[in-house]
Amino acid sequence: MTDDTERYISPEGFTVDCTLVQADKGTGVWNLIVQMDEGREEKRSQIFHTPSAADVEPVILLDTHTWISSFWVAPSRTIYACDGFSLWRGSNNQFTQQRLSDRMIFKVWGLDEATVFVLGEEGLVLRSRGEAWEQISIPDTVRLSNIHGLSSKEIFAVGERGAFWQLTGDIWTQIDINTNANLLGVYVDGPGRVYVCGENGICFRYESGSIVTFVTQPRRYTSVVRFRDNIYFGASGQGVDILQGQEVIPFKPNVFGQRLSAGDNLWSCGHNAFFRFDGNGWYRKSFK
Repeated sequence: MTDDTERYISPEGFTVDCTLVQADKGTGVWNLIVQMDEGREEKRSQIFHTPSAADVEPVILLDTHTWISSFWVAPSRTIYACDGFSLWRGSNNQFTQQRLSDRMIFKVWGLDEATVFVLGEEGLVLRSRGEAWEQISIPDTVRLSNIHGLSSKEIFAVGERGAFWQLTGDIWTQIDINTNANLLGVYVDGPGRVYVCGENGICFRYESGSIVTFVTQPRRYTSVVRFRDNIYFGASGQGVDILQGQEVIPFKPNVFGQRLSAGDNLWSCGHNAFFRFDGNGWYRKSFK
């Protein structure tokens, strides 16, 4: 795999960025590709699925001339995608579009088809337990950037200026972590054990009410997941790092760690490519 750090520009003059990745079974994967012109006025967003076969090209499932900021694929393979004030829902270019709020929405994620969350501006949190959406916003005006959990009894969200919240039922409880850094990644690794990362090199574990802060590189960490026996952190354009003891150290510096996802493989993405780690070697796929 080559080290290609130059941003790809299409023949039409558009940047091509793989901004999100979600693991499927085996070597299958979903990706979000966002294209913009130099003035960021013209936009195109595409959600691709690459089946579990090395020689099969990605298939476009959603193609829109708007800016998709986030997507999540449910176990039923239904796709949810955020587009400004609206949520797309469907598959294979058969989608419905629903305006959810007067506040912009940026993030969608779910436990399963029956419990889906949307995060937005000024503390907005929406939850769906079926067709209807209910507002369960945090009592603060910061923007939440990410959310994760293993069951409806234990959901955590992170965001601007050190925002770290736990949802129990319908009630959000703020957890004070004594930082104003923007938090970008959260991963619930087990009952009462949560990994968090963000700007200014912040990475920590919250467990049983206590915080363990890790020694890190001076980086912007955007994502954190477990793959097999290790915890990995996405460090944007500086690669993928790994937790060793209480220190986060470089693991694969010549890939893009804009976002991570893990299943049968570890996935990362950034610029116009996604990357797959199977535990032995790394593989790259470029979008052009």
